[in-house]
Amino acid sequence: MASSDEVRQDCIDTLGEEFGEIYYFLKGSWLQADIEMQEYRELFTNSANIEFMNAIGPKFFRFIQGILFDRIILSICRLTDPAQTGRPQARKHNLSVNQLLEYKKDFPHYSRLSEFVNLTCELAKPARPLRDKIIAHSDLDRIRSDVPLTGMSLNDIDSVLQSVFISLNIVYRQFWPNDELARFRNLDSRCGQFLAYGKQTAEAVLLIDSYIDPGGSAEITDDSVIRGFMYKINANSDRVFDFIEFREAASRFRSSDGM
Repeated sequence: MASSDEVRQDCIDTLGEEFGEIYYFLKGSWLQADIEMQEYRELFTNSANIEFMNAIGPKFFRFIQGILFDRIILSICRLTDPAQTGRPQARKHNLSVNQLLEYKKDFPHYSRLSEFVNLTCELAKPARPLRDKIIAHSDLDRIRSDVPLTGMSLNDIDSVLQSVFISLNIVYRQFWPNDELARFRNLDSRCGQFLAYGKQTAEAVLLIDSYIDPGGSAEITDDSVIRGFMYKINANSDRVFDFIEFREAASRFRSSDGM
């Protein structure tokens, strides 16, 4: 697979220096948002994973869920920002799908590209109040009124990201007709791998606990059972408390479905 520098240079060679760089960075922004969405779904829509996370750290993973969702909303807003913002005398350029329309007005499929860029921005509209009134700022009027904002479902977010992909792909298929933009998508979930390692650890803990208490009826704090096991494995007798904590962890894992 080509390195990121090689991909960037290919974009510049094919599309020109300015638009090539914009396209390269925009594609990277979309890919990052796409990965974040894949990871969110892997973590928080998979019932087995949810049960496991609730067993080992529900508050922590709820915290992670909020951070990741906010990050996805911010990514959606950035991808659909206006091409330029600020006062006329101090315009700032934004990396967004709207840049595609700024640079390719002579593009053979400009009307179709324009249609999907506009659709993308329309689909993303519900994300902006979430960013402006909750994530980026604490809007006092909203807090006082206690009126909830209309949110975005995961399907709504998927629709925005798919529309960004189609917009990018219209350009990609024109200039790289023998290639597929979709090949850049990374479908391997790092969060899925992390949880798989966690589940393997949990299974190992449960296995060891079954040797500590073969009958499964002893209290977690029953040090006689623990000392008997420690004697068998020639463990330091001063570590009884460590084994109690170990058994408490096993108890949490056991409460999770599938453990």
